[in-house]
Amino acid sequence: MADPIPEKKSSFGCLKILAIVAGIFAILLIIFGILVWQTISWFKNAAEPTIATYAPLNLSEGEKEDVDRIIMKVSTAQANKAIVDEYVTPEVFNGVMEKIIAEDKKKNKSKANDTVVFRGGFHDNDYEVKFSSSVKEAGSTTPQYVNIDLFFDCEMDEGRFTKLDVKQVIMHDRPVPFFARLYLSTVTKALEQTGKAPPAASGTQQNPFEDLKVIKLLKREGNKIHVILDGAKMKPPAPAATHSSKKPAPTTEDANAEEKTDEPMTEEPKAEDEEEPAVKAEKPVKKKLKPKNE
Repeated sequence: MADPIPEKKSSFGCLKILAIVAGIFAILLIIFGILVWQTISWFKNAAEPTIATYAPLNLSEGEKEDVDRIIMKVSTAQANKAIVDEYVTPEVFNGVMEKIIAEDKKKNKSKANDTVVFRGGFHDNDYEVKFSSSVKEAGSTTPQYVNIDLFFDCEMDEGRFTKLDVKQVIMHDRPVPFFARLYLSTVTKALEQTGKAPPAASGTQQNPFEDLKVIKLLKREGNKIHVILDGAKMKPPAPAATHSSKKPAPTTEDANAEEKTDEPMTEEPKAEDEEEPAVKAEKPVKKKLKPKNE
C-alpha cells in the first residue's frame, strides 16, 4: 500500500501574520511622525504677530504702598544680606513684577524697546502665569510676540522644589504637544524628586535655576502667597554708570599737537625788499610869532 502524500502547508498564514505586523508598524510610524511634526510645528510657530490681551493693573492705594514697600525691602535685604518675609496677593505680586521689568528696561538700553508683560494669579487650586515677550526674527521688520499661558502647582523650601506639577502649557492658542509634554513631565518629576536644579547646559555661562536658591519658602496660603527670600544669596546690584570728571587720556595726535604749541614762537625774517610801514607824519606845530614893536 502506497504511503499517503503529505499535504502541503499553505504559506498564506505566515504572510498574513507578517502583513498584520507590517501594518501595525506602519501605523505606529505614521503616528510617531505626526507627533514629531506637531512638536516641531508648535515650537516653530510659537511667535505670532499680535500680543495677548492683558487687563491693566488696577491697584488700590494700599496695594501701591505695599508694592513700593516690598521693592524697598528687597533692595535693603540685598544690601544688608537680610531676610524678606512677606504674604502677598496676586495683585501686589503683579505690581512688583511690573516695576522690576520697568527698572530692568531703564538699566539695559538694549531692552528699552522690548515688550514684556507678566501676570500671575490663581486658577482653582493651581497657579496661572501669563507671559508675553517681543522677539526679533532675522530678516523681518514686523514685530512678533511669544504668548505663554502656564498652569502649575508648586512649593519650594530652601531653594528646593518640594512640589512641582505642570498641568498645562499653552502657546499660540495650542496646548503643548505629546513629545514636548513628555519631556517637560520628565524634567519636572526629576526636579520634584531630587529637589535640585538641573545642571547648566553645555556652552552656557549661567544656569537660570541657580537664582531659585534665593527662595527660602514659596507656598500658597489661602488667597495669598507666602514668600521668604534670602538676601545673602541675592546677586549684588549692577554698579550704576557714573560720569567721571577726569579728562580722557590724550591720543597720539593730541600729544603731537600739544608739542607744536609748546614750541617758542619765532618771527619770520622779513624780505629785504619789503618796505617798512610808513610812519604817520606828525602835524607841524605852529609857532606863535610875537608882534614887532613899532
